[in-house]
Amino acid sequence: MPEMINIDIWGQIEGESDNYRVKPPEVVEMDAPENDDGAIYKRFYKETPCAFHRDLPITSGGRTIIMKEYAYDDWANRESATYMPIDTQPRSVPRQEIIYSGGTQTVAAVVGSAYSQVLSSATLYYGNENAAYVASSYLDGKAVITSSGTIEGTFTSAGTYNVTAYLTAPLAKPVPVQIVITVTA
Repeated sequence: MPEMINIDIWGQIEGESDNYRVKPPEVVEMDAPENDDGAIYKRFYKETPCAFHRDLPITSGGRTIIMKEYAYDDWANRESATYMPIDTQPRSVPRQEIIYSGGTQTVAAVVGSAYSQVLSSATLYYGNENAAYVASSYLDGKAVITSSGTIEGTFTSAGTYNVTAYLTAPLAKPVPVQIVITVTA
């Protein structure tokens, strides 16, 4: 079960965000689907999962009011998400979590030859994107890990090299991945 976090109506995390309970400067995406309910969806940050708002016109007794609500989910699920009144703060939601079961990864290389190997990836607790490796250079550039999860480089001497890479995703704690590179002559 993932860790629970408290968020404000804009998706900022209590105790972790400098902007907690401070309105973001602008809407970054808006959507008004053609499903005849008149709802307008807005989000303020591009990450996913995220908090997003729904303005829903409600007609009762000949009067129309706009019900303002918010949800926290994958932006792609905005029409089916579970909404709460905009004045419900803070809201407890599961933290985005990286699920990685690849264990220690091994790479074989030969001295003086370039190598390239795709590393095991991870999935997310929810969200529609995969976790990505932090693009980094290790061991004086002899091992480079791209954000798409490929480790590549060239070694000039034999040996065993240990590298720690990190998988990251929006609002998730980074997950360390141990990589052992064995270089033979």
